Amino acid sequence: MADPSHMAYVLRLPALLIGIGLHEYAHAWAAVRQGDSLPAREGRLSLNPIDHLDPMGTLLFIFAGFGWGKAVNVNIRSFVNPVMDHVRVSLAGPMTNLGLCAISTVLFAWLIPQLDRSAVSTYRIYVTLYDFVYLNGFLAIFNMLPFKPLDGGTVMRVYAPLRVIDMVKKVETSGTAILGIVIIFVIAGKYIFKPYFWLMDYLTSGIWPALGFFALVAVAWGAFLQSFPKKLPRR
Repeated sequence: MADPSHMAYVLRLPALLIGIGLHEYAHAWAAVRQGDSLPAREGRLSLNPIDHLDPMGTLLFIFAGFGWGKAVNVNIRSFVNPVMDHVRVSLAGPMTNLGLCAISTVLFAWLIPQLDRSAVSTYRIYVTLYDFVYLNGFLAIFNMLPFKPLDGGTVMRVYAPLRVIDMVKKVETSGTAILGIVIIFVIAGKYIFKPYFWLMDYLTSGIWPALGFFALVAVAWGAFLQSFPKKLPRR
């Protein structure tokens, strides 16, 4: 389904706004759920996606296919277990995008085969749903890269060997980590995205691959929610 105009950029906006908005909201929710009131006080416990957009990150997402939202500030001294509570806050964003990706995959695999492929409305639904699959899957993966300020940088510092942590810190200190990632995506983006698009095409190729993916993500989400403390101790 070739795009004869710039309509694809417009159709990408819903996936972009919801994907970034819920990603950042999930960070704020996880922090507040574990005793940190800072995100709520700064207005980040909000489902309005506009509250979570970073201008440069949003423009990159629209025109280059990758980007970021406005980071949620947290006060780790408010946590009962600062290390693991911070990890849960970091994971909440990518996990939310993974959930949105799984739901969109099922909707795409079930709905698209039932539509008239020659209709203009079908094209719009196709592009919108596929962008929900692609953008949310990409947000989940991109944010788990092991460099700060990405979410994976926090998780890596807990689970990676000390040698790896020291090496990554040196790269981060030099200020080349994020710049290097951007350059790699600009120069070698088509080679990096090719296997990713192949995976997304497979997951959306039929209802059974889509449901299998959804089931795996649902199990992961169940385990993630179970990891949260049931009740915060009184202070």
